[in-house]
Amino acid sequence: MTGRGATSDRALRAAVALVALAGTAIAGYLTYVHYRPAALICTGSGGCETVQESSYADLAGIPVALLVANALGMPSRDHLDVVVRP
Repeated sequence: MTGRGATSDRALRAAVALVALAGTAIAGYLTYVHYRPAALICTGSGGCETVQESSYADLAGIPVALLVANALGMPSRDHLDVVVRP
């Protein structure tokens, strides 16, 4: 693709990679908090641990946040193109 479409495509790929990186960071933090509950950063009125302690926080004994971190952290060939292609 050449011209304006190529720039738009590259910007979109970079945005997707950035969102995936942010999601990986958040899921990584939630996984860390799963194993070290004292590390939970809670602001405001509290209740931050509600999600971490729910029955939906684990799937077959594995923290869902860990599964998400792995899924988002595995770059596909297309995501690597953002970094590798000039």
